[in-house]
Amino acid sequence: GTDSEVKVFSGTHFLLNAAKRKNAVSALHAKFEKDLHPKSGLITITNGIHRDRWLAREWLGKVRAESIWKTKSELRRNLVGYANKTTGSNLDPDVCTVVWARRFAAYKRPETLISDLARLKKIAGGESPVQFIISGKVYLDEPTSQKTLERIILLARQAEWKDKIAYLPDYSISIAHKLAQGADIWLNTPRRGKEACGTSGMKAGLNGALQMTVSDGWAGEVDWNSTGWILPEQDTAAAIYDLLEREIAPMFYDDRREWLVRMQKTMSVIEERFTTKRMLAEYIKRLYKL
Repeated sequence: GTDSEVKVFSGTHFLLNAAKRKNAVSALHAKFEKDLHPKSGLITITNGIHRDRWLAREWLGKVRAESIWKTKSELRRNLVGYANKTTGSNLDPDVCTVVWARRFAAYKRPETLISDLARLKKIAGGESPVQFIISGKVYLDEPTSQKTLERIILLARQAEWKDKIAYLPDYSISIAHKLAQGADIWLNTPRRGKEACGTSGMKAGLNGALQMTVSDGWAGEVDWNSTGWILPEQDTAAAIYDLLEREIAPMFYDDRREWLVRMQKTMSVIEERFTTKRMLAEYIKRLYKL
């Protein structure tokens, strides 16, 4: 380079050059990473989840439509009961339940859901009501994310919101199990290109939660038409409100057949393409070449 260029040691660049073979954890992860390191030569091996760890035991042997709805309702009741007992919220075990649960990192845009409280309240209290459970922690020194978290906690404590929003503290593996198994809708709002993979959606999808997500990470590898809902990266909040009000809530209460079809499709996608069984087989064959 020229004398004016400042060269900074990059650990990522060093490791990419030193490794014989290297992989990305989703197709979009490879695509966006190569924008930064065009010669990296990443192999795409999308992450997967351990089925036996994340699938609720209540699902075992349940294949008929009636039993699928009954099982999901039981899992939702378990989650809502836990949330009410833990937080003092007053959520309804029979109401469509949307979950946003992950690290409170700026790129995950945790503020999106609560950006228009008047509209959110209208949706939550409508003829086809929707309720929300939020969980996660701020791990990095991000003042904006910390303020968003504090705002959500205060909101959930207000009497007028206790039957609409619950914030579950102390996010952990055991709480993640309850959330992934009990959610009706799994909400994911990252800035596109920032989510390397995002396995929480796989865990929820394995348990019949429908996906409402920006097309990033693993979600970018699935055609969600007639299965889930893809959110635009711009005006994401407005799209969430529109979908909840016009499609998701009406379908949940008035078109159970369509909802069940989407549940079964989602569960099948995860079972067939996003488990550790497939992932490990790819690592052995394509990366380790054993």
